[in-house]
Amino acid sequence: MEFKTDYRAERYALDAKWDDFPAAVQEHAVMCGVDLMTALILGSYGEQFKAGQKLEHGAAGRHPRRRLGQEV
Repeated sequence: MEFKTDYRAERYALDAKWDDFPAAVQEHAVMCGVDLMTALILGSYGEQFKAGQKLEHGAAGRHPRRRLGQEV
């Protein structure tokens, strides 16, 4: 089975400009961005975020500020 790739979707996405979209689409995109930022900010106060911090600062006896490949 052969597949022909013509990259129409990629070309459309790369060539699209903000002004090409109707006002309703622009407004919805802005609201989605605001919603995402709000979720990220509020999520940083949740239990899952705190669990991640605990892992970063104390898991497996690692140095709390040490990163992969970094010398202490």
